[in-house]
Amino acid sequence: MEMTDSLSIFSNLYLSAQPLFDFSNSANPIFGYELLLRTQETQVFPTEFFDRVILSKTLNAELLKWYYTEIKGILDHTKKIISINIHPQQLYYSETFSMLDKLKMHHEQLLIEITEHDTHPSIYRHSDALLAKSIIEIRKMRFSTALDDVGTGIHTLENIVRLMESVDVIKFSTLSFKQLYLEEILLLIDFWEKFSETRKVKIIVEGVDTPMLHRDLLLRKIFLQQGYYLSKPISISDIEL
Repeated sequence: MEMTDSLSIFSNLYLSAQPLFDFSNSANPIFGYELLLRTQETQVFPTEFFDRVILSKTLNAELLKWYYTEIKGILDHTKKIISINIHPQQLYYSETFSMLDKLKMHHEQLLIEITEHDTHPSIYRHSDALLAKSIIEIRKMRFSTALDDVGTGIHTLENIVRLMESVDVIKFSTLSFKQLYLEEILLLIDFWEKFSETRKVKIIVEGVDTPMLHRDLLLRKIFLQQGYYLSKPISISDIEL
């Protein structure tokens, strides 16, 4: 995709929604949805395109205008929790916080997920400095915040431990550990569940793609789950009211 025409490059994008489940509520376990960016061409996340866009202050601002319109329309349609992803690179731009400020009337509905990806220049060894400052600004707008894919990328234990007082949720994904046996993945989950309990934050386990993992999480009383076994991403029009 060419970067010369911002209207044309963003017209190829759409959002899908993957349900978030809370199995402590058996009557209606879907409590929210994570919004996922996709392209009409591939139906998957446009990694290369997105990475190029967020390196440009101008293109990032254009993307956020499109994003705001889509998110606002969803929030006006449902009372469920809506989780949106913010790449750390986007935290360098004032436009990112301006978009969130325009959405702050929906602060009770929105969960702001900071993804695990590195920035340019790299903040891998000292990501907590940028993230701490940014999360404080986000929380001033009364949003709940989450750290995505803990244990991977910039979200190492060393980096995130200093952020826990300002974070509401951590998300652990099994998708980065597909090479491990289930028993080994459960050991990692046990650690992060105990860590979340100690730090008094919620944990959502992503990548629940098998009935065995779903069962084992329920046995551990880990009720907040997300994954293809539970539900594939759905159309925005199918989000529950």
